[in-house]
Amino acid sequence: METVYYLLKDVAENEMTHFILSKFKHEGTDRVYFDDFLGEDDVTDENKPLVRSEDRIFTTAMAANALICTWAVYDDDARTTHWKEGVSEDVKGTITGCISWLTAYALDRSYEPWNAVFSFTVKDLSHIPFWYPANFFEGLNGTEISDWSVMPDTMASYGIKGYIPKDEYDAMLEERRSLYPIPSTFQGYTSPTANFIFWSSDAFTYASTLLAVSRYRNIVG
Repeated sequence: METVYYLLKDVAENEMTHFILSKFKHEGTDRVYFDDFLGEDDVTDENKPLVRSEDRIFTTAMAANALICTWAVYDDDARTTHWKEGVSEDVKGTITGCISWLTAYALDRSYEPWNAVFSFTVKDLSHIPFWYPANFFEGLNGTEISDWSVMPDTMASYGIKGYIPKDEYDAMLEERRSLYPIPSTFQGYTSPTANFIFWSSDAFTYASTLLAVSRYRNIVG
């Protein structure tokens, strides 16, 4: 764990923190929350936007946990957690806002306690890997597949091995691999044509929320 911590410390304190702080939304003056993608792009029968925010509890808890784990440290002797030196007021304010929101909504059933703990990789046609450039195509036993124009009737591996220079990859993007051009713009996981299965764990959501709230309480007393 120490090795992983030192490898990721700079990223967590800089890029990750800045990313999280750029994504929160306000509710009132003292609460903030985060949304991921579940229930964000639904529509009504009249094709009007319908925002369900089905992963708001989980995403808010995970954002708080990520910031707390980055900017707080546990004192083994005192058995308390305290802020690291140099933590910004923006970070502390965001965490406080998350805890305030979670305390208000985590158990009141206004929002679903869902999360995409696992989901199918292919969420719509634009996510099918065989549409995209690759430099190897082989069966699971390692046998090379020579005819790339026909899908094999057995399980196969398809993808990129090693490094492809940018100019060469850009040229590969111009090659049409199906009836449609290679997608060049990511439309999100819940695009209008998306249809996928996901697995959710209410227990994971509530455990993440409990961890965030309890660690915060240990810091502020």
